[in-house]
Amino acid sequence: TFNGGFTFLDANVNTTGTNCSLAQTATVLAPGSAQPLNSCFRFSTEAAAANRQNIDDSKLPNAPKYRLNLGGRYEAPVSASMSAFAQASLNLQSDVLFSLDQDPATRQDGYATVDASIGLKQADGRYQLTLFVKNLFDQSY
Repeated sequence: TFNGGFTFLDANVNTTGTNCSLAQTATVLAPGSAQPLNSCFRFSTEAAAANRQNIDDSKLPNAPKYRLNLGGRYEAPVSASMSAFAQASLNLQSDVLFSLDQDPATRQDGYATVDASIGLKQADGRYQLTLFVKNLFDQSY
């Protein structure tokens, strides 16, 4: 048996008045100036801690653009009442940003993991014994 799934997610966010990330330096604007998009700013009449940004068409946090899952399972009878099986799955994900303020320090690179299992099951499906491994190749992410 083979299975699979693919997700393409083009999720963006628009918001005003979001905090700036720690790595950003605020541009100081004259009172009444237009508020810039996707950059940190504050007005000259405001305290230094009043830094903010207006985010337009930026990545939605915790929303990878691509996800792919592929799996396969092989099953064979070993007796009249038992069958053995082996299965594996591949899981891929594109990079993801975990912060609404678009802080690049909260970006996680894309990764792939493989899961595998073997086992025995009764022909009627009532009982099953499975040995499984999540993240077979110990991929850090």
